[in-house]
Amino acid sequence: MALNLPVFQMINTTITKGDIKNMIAKTPDIGLLKNNFKKVEDKFIEFFKQGSPRWPQEQHDLLRNHHMNIDNFSLKSITLEKLKVADLPENIVKEVNLAYEAFKNGEEYK
Repeated sequence: MALNLPVFQMINTTITKGDIKNMIAKTPDIGLLKNNFKKVEDKFIEFFKQGSPRWPQEQHDLLRNHHMNIDNFSLKSITLEKLKVADLPENIVKEVNLAYEAFKNGEEYK
């Protein structure tokens, strides 16, 4: 039985320790999504300051009050549709979408 040597050589020579570290670093996690959404909230803080707080410990409205609890989802099951983003202006929804896409790509939203 012959080995498919070119495939083995390709795998053996193209994946380095640095590549593996980069792949691990780009693996999205729930913390990345929360950080990305926080950046969206910070970007539109004036909008959220105009809203009423949902809970007594809050000083004003927050982005997390406009979607399902992120902690209720696993990394494999979370989708933007399941988060059910609601009651936000279109420009904020657009940025939430961009933040979510950055998360799915293992990147920080900017």
